[in-house]
Amino acid sequence: MEARRFQRSIAMTSKRVVLIFVVAAFGALTTNSFAQGLKGRFGWGVGLGTQQLYSEPSVTPFGFGGNGLLSYRLSNALSLNLAFGYNTLGFQIAATGGGTTTKTTNLVYGDLLLDYELMSKSSFRPFVTTGIGGLNFLHTELNNRYNDAEFLLGGGLRFFLSPTMALSLSSVAKYTTGDDLDGGQRGTTMKDIYFQVRTGFTMYMGPKTTVKDDNLFTENLDVEQLGDENSDDGFFFEEDDASGENTGALFAEDDQGSKSAESGGEDYQDFLNRLNEMDDSQPAASSSSSATTMAGSSNPKMEEYIRLKSRIDELNATIEKKETEIYSIQQALVSKQNVNAVASQTVLRDNNYTASTLGSITNYSKAYESALMKFYSRRYQEAVDLFQALLEKYPDHALSSNCEYWIGESYFAAGNFERAITSFQKVLQYEKSLKKDDALLMIGRAYVELGNKSEAQNAFNRLIREFPASEFVPKSEQYLRKL
Repeated sequence: MEARRFQRSIAMTSKRVVLIFVVAAFGALTTNSFAQGLKGRFGWGVGLGTQQLYSEPSVTPFGFGGNGLLSYRLSNALSLNLAFGYNTLGFQIAATGGGTTTKTTNLVYGDLLLDYELMSKSSFRPFVTTGIGGLNFLHTELNNRYNDAEFLLGGGLRFFLSPTMALSLSSVAKYTTGDDLDGGQRGTTMKDIYFQVRTGFTMYMGPKTTVKDDNLFTENLDVEQLGDENSDDGFFFEEDDASGENTGALFAEDDQGSKSAESGGEDYQDFLNRLNEMDDSQPAASSSSSATTMAGSSNPKMEEYIRLKSRIDELNATIEKKETEIYSIQQALVSKQNVNAVASQTVLRDNNYTASTLGSITNYSKAYESALMKFYSRRYQEAVDLFQALLEKYPDHALSSNCEYWIGESYFAAGNFERAITSFQKVLQYEKSLKKDDALLMIGRAYVELGNKSEAQNAFNRLIREFPASEFVPKSEQYLRKL
């Protein structure tokens, strides 16, 4: 009898697992998305379902149950969960006058679970889960409540409806350490087991961290402290009308590139000095092999170097915003019509840099920063020249995709949307880049400017599908509603 009951439970579990993975396989074939930024996020959820007891009685009815869930993402694929809920379990016992009668027990439980998503690059994500927990149940014969422990093993499927919301379907086998859930019936040495099926949803919280403006500048900043409008520093900028949106909203990095911004209270000059020191310690990637080694290094300093470089983009975007406010106060802004007219007449040339430009690059950090400042000051040809020179001298640098992205931004601002798309498409070809969702947004915007609604929709939908946690998802959805 024990062997038959165990085989029956294994068969039921196998059917559930096969069903889940069939659905998962279908999802993998119909979608291909990649969520950035789930790591470090908290979530909460609820679920409803049923469960069935496997014990001495050969027939056990299904019971009703519900649970709540608190979740923390250890990585994009690994989660630590605390589940707590209420279950009812039915079972049959021999009646006094013959035959059987059905009784029901109830229990409350709390479980600590660890689950791993097997396909973290899909909106459909099968996962496996295991954990331990405790329960308090009603002993129907003794009419008293007792405690027990349980061990869990199972799996399921999550489907992300949006970057912050996922539906789930799971099946878990819970092995208890006692034999009293069925009223204390004895007959085998096997402990009580019950199978639980749940469907529900989980909401993830925690938006991306961005640099706080008031940590960098004061609201009452003296205009004269920043220098002349035509200085080489290029600190004065207007609203990027040629691009169509506020620059700061377009140049924000994803979670991995923004985390370093949490220390926003540090002095900006100290930050740049530290970045330059790190850059001086980098080899000058004179060959592709040495550059590849640098780009693929798992050295923590290199990882911090990349994050700090990304933060420069955010800091400069903040500078641009502050300088736009100063221009508004001084009433020195050029009308949007004039800006667009000038931008549409700007003709940029590829590979316009000279040998002297290459020779002048001795520090990657300073050259990259200088190119960004030229872009923000609307000196687009100079920005393209310097970014392309960096790509020539450091072809496999970890920030090569960033250089290609800003080349695309320069062509977009100059009104050459076809050429801008070429650069943004190159960004998508990099295996590791923090600018892929940015590039997809700009590809969509470029096609909007060209009047190609079909390709624009493809780009925006791809961004939403492949980067559901990107901060550009709402902007893409807004564009889609207008197309």
